[in-house]
Amino acid sequence: MNILDKIVLEMEFIGNHINSIKDFYEAIYGIDSLWELMKGREVILNVKENYFPKNRIKLIDTKTNKIVASGNLEKGRVVSINYLCNLLVSIRVDFMGYRLINPENGRSRRIRKEYNIESFIQSFIEFFPPLNLSEIKKINIAISSHKQELENIRRREEVERLSKPLFEDLKYIFDQDFSSADFFYNLKCAGIIGEDEYQERKSIFVQKWIATNLKSDKPNTPDLEQARAIGAVEGHIQVVARAGSGKTATLVNRAIFLQKHCGISADEILLLAFNKEAAREIKKRLDKHLESNSSHPMTFHSLAYRIVNPRESLIYDIPDADEKQSRAIQEVIDRYLKDSEYYEEIRRIMMTRFNSDWERIISGGYLMSKDEMLRYRRSLPCLGWDGTNYKSFGEKTIANFLFEHNIGYKYEHNHTRGDRGDTSYCPDFTLTNKGIVIEYFGLQGNPDYDAMSDRKREYWQGKTDWQLLELNPDLLRAGNVQAFRDWLKSLLEGAGIACNDCLTEDEIWKKIKKRAIDKFTKAMGDFIKRSRKLTYTPDQLNDLIYQHKCETEAEERFIHLGKVFYESYLEAIKEQGEEDFDGLMQRAAEKIDSGQTVFESKSGSRDLKKLRYIFIDEYQDFSDLFYRLTIAIRKHNPEVEFFCVGDDWQAINGFAGSDLEFYKKFTELFEPSQQLHISTNYRSHESIVDIGNKLMQGKGEPARANKQEVGKVEIVDLSKFKPSTGESEKFRAGDEFTQSILRIVGKAIDQNKKVTLLSRTNRLSWELKSSNKLDSFLYLIRLKLPEDRRNMISASTIHKYKGAQNDIVILIDCVAKSYPLIHPNWIFSRIFGDSLEKVIEDERRLFYVALTRAVEHLFIITDSSKQSPFLTELLGRDSITEIDWSEYPLFSCTEVRVGNQDDKDNDGVLFVKDLLKAEHYEWNDRAKQWRRTYFTSDFSIPGFLDKYSWLETVDGVEIQFLDNHENVIEAYIVTDGKLKKAPAYYKNI
Repeated sequence: MNILDKIVLEMEFIGNHINSIKDFYEAIYGIDSLWELMKGREVILNVKENYFPKNRIKLIDTKTNKIVASGNLEKGRVVSINYLCNLLVSIRVDFMGYRLINPENGRSRRIRKEYNIESFIQSFIEFFPPLNLSEIKKINIAISSHKQELENIRRREEVERLSKPLFEDLKYIFDQDFSSADFFYNLKCAGIIGEDEYQERKSIFVQKWIATNLKSDKPNTPDLEQARAIGAVEGHIQVVARAGSGKTATLVNRAIFLQKHCGISADEILLLAFNKEAAREIKKRLDKHLESNSSHPMTFHSLAYRIVNPRESLIYDIPDADEKQSRAIQEVIDRYLKDSEYYEEIRRIMMTRFNSDWERIISGGYLMSKDEMLRYRRSLPCLGWDGTNYKSFGEKTIANFLFEHNIGYKYEHNHTRGDRGDTSYCPDFTLTNKGIVIEYFGLQGNPDYDAMSDRKREYWQGKTDWQLLELNPDLLRAGNVQAFRDWLKSLLEGAGIACNDCLTEDEIWKKIKKRAIDKFTKAMGDFIKRSRKLTYTPDQLNDLIYQHKCETEAEERFIHLGKVFYESYLEAIKEQGEEDFDGLMQRAAEKIDSGQTVFESKSGSRDLKKLRYIFIDEYQDFSDLFYRLTIAIRKHNPEVEFFCVGDDWQAINGFAGSDLEFYKKFTELFEPSQQLHISTNYRSHESIVDIGNKLMQGKGEPARANKQEVGKVEIVDLSKFKPSTGESEKFRAGDEFTQSILRIVGKAIDQNKKVTLLSRTNRLSWELKSSNKLDSFLYLIRLKLPEDRRNMISASTIHKYKGAQNDIVILIDCVAKSYPLIHPNWIFSRIFGDSLEKVIEDERRLFYVALTRAVEHLFIITDSSKQSPFLTELLGRDSITEIDWSEYPLFSCTEVRVGNQDDKDNDGVLFVKDLLKAEHYEWNDRAKQWRRTYFTSDFSIPGFLDKYSWLETVDGVEIQFLDNHENVIEAYIVTDGKLKKAPAYYKNI
């Protein structure tokens, strides 16, 4: 126990204190900063000192105020502590009892002396006031801290002394025997070299090795996170790879590093991907650096095929191509449709399904809060007799009543309002040729909603030739659907619409049969495929059905029918000598489990028992079938190590059987294991990365933007779009969508930027004059653009666009029915563990994928009256800029049309056909003209006429120049090689 500890104890019990200079010195020895405690205290000399003034200075005794020849100094006060540059301490003391005076000017001062520590201790014996308990404890803390600091210095010096040779050893091992580096670290270095420092040095080595040995046209040096994943060669590894973070590059570089630096042979590595395109891309990158000696990546199904070598014909679906499995399922369903008993059961299921109130079912049976129900209410499935997905059960009830009574109507048909008729407005129902609209005010009681409802009422009051019928949900909330229908009937009859003749159930079925059976077939196909992916036998499925609690009659009837159809499907493919991919995977797992581990690959015979590493790409799409395969492999090769790369935020293939639980439980399923992150987004600008993070806030480690550019995210609210006069004349009223797309695309392409239109499905959510198919709409937009720029715009569904990117992305359908898209069939998959919450989270991840495809600029198209709840959530977390249409004017194009003069018999354009084709003109067979579109900024009519010398060689040709709206600007005719302006009537041709 040191002296301070003793004193503290004494003071706590007997009230002692420190006033000895010697004790103080011993207590703070080595901590010079604590001398500050002496400042301001009186100090007593050990021996009185006789003081004599020098020169002419006189000494005054302050007690008598008289000049004396000398004085005995007894005590003083410490006035300052100074720390000199050579670390010495200077203590300045003013003595009491005497003052010095200069007779010449009368100025006086105290007697002041400076001491170093040694002379101070020798000269003074005591100080006052003494140190109290709190001051002593403060000294004690400082001393302890000082000792700890000294100990830390000692340890650092010791670690530095010990670690220096260890770092040299590690450097050698990294270079010569990398695979044993972790073992050496744990054996020799742990406790001396910190884990973080070890991993950093290891990652830096990997970075340098990649940069030196893998030459590339593009920058190829991995960042530290990527390098750590590449260098993690021991144990099972899960890599959480955010969008745009270089997932594939990391996987490929690790495989190359293992082969070229760690001495692992190609036969000891197996790379598994989920589709052929991914496997081909990995193979392409490997071959660039490993040539013929690279591992051969394959899909899980390819591996299963090589294990099983089936004699049966494989049936599977190729999207947008051959769908053999779906056709086999269709054949099973068709057989049952010919059976009157099963036909009637299918009819009963579908009729019940169309009448179900999913909103009531969901709110009564699941864990969603009231706020969540309100947020997602517009996304809930409310399928009417006519096949339309309505926003609410109330709207569906209205639509079904109209349908049953043969009253023609349009749902959300676009009207316009405003001084110029330029504000979009879509009432719920417009009765065909009746001058009647029906509004269902389903959210009455909400102040904003009520204000909007009042504006709608005011609008229709000003329309003398229109009548507004309005309903609210009061009766439906009370559960009285029939009373609601009677109310609607009375309103219609009061408006002069007869409602006497109601369709019978048979008549309704006759009208909806084809559509209903198509929907049943799709739902049953999904049920059969899901059961197959979960490897259920018919008996296992039967047990599951027995334990399941159904929410509706339709669900109960459907899943019992599903058991029958599933068993029939399995029997049918067996009889036909066919096998599907899921059955192939099951058989492969069984064969491996039984000991068959050898298979043939393109690089020769391989044995699963000899593998040291298995790589799995897109691990977030893992499923039960794939897991069974890995269990079988590990049974015969327990030493094999898995490297699984994926992003839980991009898990969007639950519909295809993937299960995110395998991703979440990686550390439990693969032991020992570690989880690493590669989070730097190298694709997108900062604002685009940021909006993705905000959508997934609280759901994992966020991404970081590598690019310094901010980028732009803009909301396009079609309800606020005001078309120009020219647009209003050219486009059908209400088609703000097409007009908006043309403005955005026109500016982008004029700036030489590529654009992608991203859609939730292949069918657009907007009311269009033409087809609402995505491909048809893309074709329409391209027709408005110059021919040489048309390939700069593309369109895709989100599922197909995963992994892709473009300069500018336009998310074209950010509305409630698209995000989340809650399919009416989801209720039939509850038996497999699906829930509304799960469906919504799946849709959230799909929305995240959509948001993160853009490199520079993201446009989100919505309508504030029906915007996606995901977008509402984002706007609640941060503001998002709304598009300023003044920055996106109607883009200007000039179309050139070259054809024959009507009054000439000769075919003048025939002689310049090849010249026009070479200039990218396209033939319009209907109009018998060659046509090409130019951006007006790149085109002038005089320049065109001067450029084409062939005009002097033709006869009977006419040339028209048209603006965006197909108005003829100028027209010319060429006769015998002479060019002149056409008569005015040509402008109307």
